[in-house]
Amino acid sequence: MVTATNILYSVAAARRILGIYYPEIKVSIQVWAKVVLVISDGRRPRFISKKVFHQHFVDWRKEQAKALVVQRHHLLHSSFNVVNPKKDSMYRVVACKDALHCECEDYKNQIGFWGKAMCKHSFAALDFIGYRSFADYLAAQQVAAA
Repeated sequence: MVTATNILYSVAAARRILGIYYPEIKVSIQVWAKVVLVISDGRRPRFISKKVFHQHFVDWRKEQAKALVVQRHHLLHSSFNVVNPKKDSMYRVVACKDALHCECEDYKNQIGFWGKAMCKHSFAALDFIGYRSFADYLAAQQVAAA
């Protein structure tokens, strides 16, 4: 079950951050107040800042977005079909003035935990319409509304 804690601080994220790609190396984590303790076979335990995990959360979704194919919905200018060719899945992303909304579970989980979200599908749509960051998108929406 996905929780607000394990969506950000996971063994998979710790493995990627530390470059531990061999599944036979056991990795465990302990989430503390400001850091995450990562314990792995054959290595010294390491403390990793929660800020590193937060940045990884965003960067990982941006990286995954690169493999997705985005098509503008033919009827709605602000709606996009985002296809994952590897999984043969598609999610609709709708761009609004203050958010991008997606149908996927990751998006729904983030909304449920934090009241805001940016999944890989949203990042792919954002890139498709020419924005490098969500902050740039929001700034452009404010200028257009003024």
